[in-house]
Amino acid sequence: MLNEETFLAQWMPIEIALFPTFIRDRMGLDFVKEKIKKQLQYTYLNLTDATRYQAFLDFAKVEGASLVDYQAKIIETPYGALIVSLRYIGGDLNKPAIFIDHQSFEIKDQSQVEVIGNLLKKAYGVFKPQRVRWYVKEQNEALCTTNNWMADIVYIGQFLDEIKQHPLPPHFEEISIRLAKDVSWYSRYEKEDQQLKEDWPAFVEMGQLESKDSLIELKEKNFLFEIMKSNEIIGILAVEKEDNRFMNGYTIYEEFLWKKYRGKGLAKAAQRHLAEVLPHADNEMLLGTIHHDNQPSIKTALGTGRKLAGMYIFAAIQ
Repeated sequence: MLNEETFLAQWMPIEIALFPTFIRDRMGLDFVKEKIKKQLQYTYLNLTDATRYQAFLDFAKVEGASLVDYQAKIIETPYGALIVSLRYIGGDLNKPAIFIDHQSFEIKDQSQVEVIGNLLKKAYGVFKPQRVRWYVKEQNEALCTTNNWMADIVYIGQFLDEIKQHPLPPHFEEISIRLAKDVSWYSRYEKEDQQLKEDWPAFVEMGQLESKDSLIELKEKNFLFEIMKSNEIIGILAVEKEDNRFMNGYTIYEEFLWKKYRGKGLAKAAQRHLAEVLPHADNEMLLGTIHHDNQPSIKTALGTGRKLAGMYIFAAIQ
């Protein structure tokens, strides 16, 4: 049986090397190790306790699959070890994929992916996985272009006190944000979201309409804001408390401007207002998870003083 202490000792230095440098430099090695330890302990349980996957089996029953088939696995490759898990992209049972949760080597070219893909098909063949996803510490479009891979989610974050030291963006004085008292604008939000997806079909893969219930829940936590211009609501902004693999603080849950106000630099100003009003401890951060193809949102995030904290890449399993 896999020994937890040995497992942690093996994977700790690997994960330290992948940790975003700007966070490690400020927070120190003890913080980094504690973050990684928490993540690895969670992974260890996934590797050793198949009963944790019962709900997954109930959600995505596949003929011929047993409980252990759904479980996270260590895959030994000619290049090093991978720890992988089965996922369904967007909860779509027609889109099975394998996510690499930890890797002991860098994936650099398609020849490696072909070898890895064959090993994953053997380990998860009953599910017929279509894609594999992994993390890279730095954004690298050339890597994707050269190998015909697809960039996925980009992590962009910064310490809130650092954001507030960044120069004020244009239009900062033109708009404001206020806590939402209700969601009476929800039907407008629905229509605007539908229109955006008609105007920009690729957005269907990048963002989703948040449910009224989820936004009401955020409102009750004082995490839902209305973006205001001349006493008019021109969009919404929502955050959620976050304690993830890299940081403590807030993640941007939703930011959406009505069509009339997009492309004018107002999103950047709204995010700066957000940094000004969010209560936070000294080392709390503001993080965004943005689809790589949503370049306007990435540009906005970087323009507020946030930095790249890593990204994910997809490749087809042939």
